[in-house]
Amino acid sequence: MNDSLAAVRDHVRDRMAAVHMTVTAEEITTRGTRRRTHRRVAGVAAACAVGAAVAGIAALGPASQPGVHVHLAAWSVDSNPDGTVTLTVREITHTDELRAALAQAGVPAIVTPGESCLNPENQSRLFHSAVLGSDALTIRPSAIPHGDKLLISQPTGPDGKVIGYGWGMVRAGEPLHCTDMSHITITPKN
Repeated sequence: MNDSLAAVRDHVRDRMAAVHMTVTAEEITTRGTRRRTHRRVAGVAAACAVGAAVAGIAALGPASQPGVHVHLAAWSVDSNPDGTVTLTVREITHTDELRAALAQAGVPAIVTPGESCLNPENQSRLFHSAVLGSDALTIRPSAIPHGDKLLISQPTGPDGKVIGYGWGMVRAGEPLHCTDMSHITITPKN
């Protein structure tokens, strides 16, 4: 087996005899060291840049999504990037929390569970600062006149079941005229 290795070595040496190195081994080693150092520096710089980007995103995270995002089973309040606030109501419960969430989102509100405080005037006034969807209300707080408040009514019948929901806008200082609906019996038409 040694003879075959020797034959390969001799063959390679004969073929390489015409090849002459113009660069010394010391220059090759120096270039390799410089390249490795350059790669390390570039790698460290890249890692620092990635770390700074991640830290910047983390620092901007909450600020880039300002506003209110409160979700309960009964209702939700969400601030939107365009400055509007979406209120979705399935049931009016936790009225203090609902008022607080809306206030934090820039929407002053009056919530009247169990009563109907709506009239055509405060209902039509609402459409100057909000858009009513099938189960949600999109409000533009900047369009609400100073001192006015969003009115959310949820009348209930004598059995305590919700009859419906109502939305309106109450002018500053305007008194509410509410009706307790719990004693009224609603009979469906045949």
